[in-house]
Amino acid sequence: MAEDIGSMLSQIRIAEKDDGILPLHTMWKQNEANVGRLRLVGKLLSRRRINLNGLHNALMASWNPKHAFKIFKIGEKIYLFQFSDIGDLNKVIHRGPWNFSNSLLILKRFQASLTPEQYNFSTNPFWVRIFDVLVGLHSEQTGFMIGSSLGRVLEVDEGFKKAIRVRIE
Repeated sequence: MAEDIGSMLSQIRIAEKDDGILPLHTMWKQNEANVGRLRLVGKLLSRRRINLNGLHNALMASWNPKHAFKIFKIGEKIYLFQFSDIGDLNKVIHRGPWNFSNSLLILKRFQASLTPEQYNFSTNPFWVRIFDVLVGLHSEQTGFMIGSSLGRVLEVDEGFKKAIRVRIE
């Protein structure tokens, strides 16, 4: 039996152009586009040991999603968040930052081409409120100008009456 397998393996040839590679690459890209759009990767900046059920329950209460989501541990304090609704995922991204047990949870959009350790968790967006802006200067342009002195401006919300909110990374 071992000789049969050995002789079968010895007859396998890899051609210079193998059509089997393209469908796999295509499937991977489709998977990233379809499934990846419903995933986030997050790192919890904590020295404590994390209870996955406790993390899930706390985030369910904070995020208040319309549909269930799942959490999988994929690295050292690195987690994959699988959503079933794109609206829930976008709400989580937009309303952050988030914390669990007084520790920052940094969330990034899923990229199939990265291993968990390759994600850059060194920055995280924060909302900053800018007060005492003159009424005549209360605009998106003012928010971008002031916000850019603090970091990379992701968006400006001038809808508040007493302040301009700027989301900065």
